[in-house]
Amino acid sequence: MDQVGLDVFQFILSYLLPIPYLFQLQRVSQHWKQLCCECMKEDCTELYWDLSTISGLKCKGFLGVIEDKLPPAYKHLKVGESYDVRGLGFLRIILSHFKKVKRITLKNMSISVGVFYAIFVEWEGILKELCLIDCNFDTISLASWIRFKFENSESWQNSLALTMGRRLEDIEISAKFTPYCIIPEYGQQILSGFKMSAVEKIVLRNCSSKADPYYDIRCLLGEFMGLFKCFSPHLKYVDVSNLSPSTNVDKLLEELNFHLLFPNVVFQKNIYNIASQMLNDGISYQEVINYYFEYFVNEFKFRRNRLDAYAARYLSSFDDFSNFHKNIAKPLLIFFLIHSPFGIDTAQQDIQGYNIIQLALIHANLDVLKFILDYLTCLENSETPATLSQYELNKLFSHNNKLDGKNAIFTCLTQRTHEKKLLMLLHKYKISFNHQSEDGNTIAHYLCHFGQLQRMKFILEDVLKINMDKTEETQASEVKYFMDFDITNNDGETPLDLCKKYKMSTMFSYLKEQAKQLGITHLPQYKLSTVNAITQQNVTLENGVKGTLIHERPFRCRIL
Repeated sequence: MDQVGLDVFQFILSYLLPIPYLFQLQRVSQHWKQLCCECMKEDCTELYWDLSTISGLKCKGFLGVIEDKLPPAYKHLKVGESYDVRGLGFLRIILSHFKKVKRITLKNMSISVGVFYAIFVEWEGILKELCLIDCNFDTISLASWIRFKFENSESWQNSLALTMGRRLEDIEISAKFTPYCIIPEYGQQILSGFKMSAVEKIVLRNCSSKADPYYDIRCLLGEFMGLFKCFSPHLKYVDVSNLSPSTNVDKLLEELNFHLLFPNVVFQKNIYNIASQMLNDGISYQEVINYYFEYFVNEFKFRRNRLDAYAARYLSSFDDFSNFHKNIAKPLLIFFLIHSPFGIDTAQQDIQGYNIIQLALIHANLDVLKFILDYLTCLENSETPATLSQYELNKLFSHNNKLDGKNAIFTCLTQRTHEKKLLMLLHKYKISFNHQSEDGNTIAHYLCHFGQLQRMKFILEDVLKINMDKTEETQASEVKYFMDFDITNNDGETPLDLCKKYKMSTMFSYLKEQAKQLGITHLPQYKLSTVNAITQQNVTLENGVKGTLIHERPFRCRIL
């Protein structure tokens, strides 16, 4: 633990490695080294649990033991497949260490009645907020507890009636509706646990039905409304505005009359829809910018001075703002709401070791990544040298994650549809391509190892604009800042050493001819051959560009 904040810090539980969640502890400004399990029982502000990281962080041996230790009750609770059972068993163990958690965020989980049983029946801790992201719900079991009554109808019906456009009058919840495979006794315990809990806030983002990915959003929304009613009278705030990013959920809530059933609950509206409505109402675009920025500061930890500098540079006209609103704002909101648990904080990584740049490369589009880069560099002026922002960006791009030990430069090479644009973008922001992975390789090592000559030519000739016909002198020092062919990996090998080792004669010849232009000082003795010892085949890269892929050779950087 290198850095500790004054009152809040990110703490990854170390007694059971690796742990696939992130949470925050308070009251640790002093004597933090004396943290123990008792601290967890005092005040945990957030438990962030991403089930998808379990398989990625090699917990399978431990999880196999967990699977056999779930109490008998879970056999009747339709937990799901083996993976779901193991994940739930792991969550139960972690929860048992806490007495009070302000917020639990579950991501990439299968939400069964078993999950609700673990949190609201078995665990006796205090919970204020529940957030579910990218989760699949067992809608068959959930729907079996809920019945709906509509206008001009005396009978109670299931959620399918919501698809007929009728206005809702009431919702009824009862364990008596529980299917035969779930013992009603457990259903009643879960419903009682909901009602007795202290949950005041529920957030659902990008959630769907486990039974059918095309489950009608009206049915799903209605079943969630039944779930919310179970938490009365404590529930005060609900956010389903991003339940399905492709659906206007705010409009559905109005159409189905849900608001009238929850007079004491505030329903958060979609931020993008609010901004659009402000524009339709004739509110100035400057006020809409201010609305966006206030939300970014409060929810995603943006700094207002940087946002103002960004606006002054990139949003100075209505046309600029219109482009931002139409092409950037919505995917930006979705990215931070769903994929970035720590907002824009550049000092943090998730449990897999991904920082904000790597998450954006994986989950966002090019416009979002460019916005983040512009935001991080927008304070550059005569008083703030560009070298400061360059240092920050290079630090972010050089960070190696925990899964494959690679950094964001390598990730750019996996983005086939945007690879060229990404490399151009990196050059624009003066981000070096020399950042090494954990095994010491750079992308130059990677390209030389696999004989990716066309990719190498694109970087050197199109991105770095090196004059290969030598009609103009190239500053080797400038080239080496971006692409240094004298860097050695952990085995003491330069990129050209790999050309020799794997008989990449064409690549070796190309680089040798440009050795002076590229500032190459180490040229291994290599007798060029017209035929490689290892078979090469042409592969089509982005936009039909030809490259070379080598077979039957081990290499630690497996990102092709």
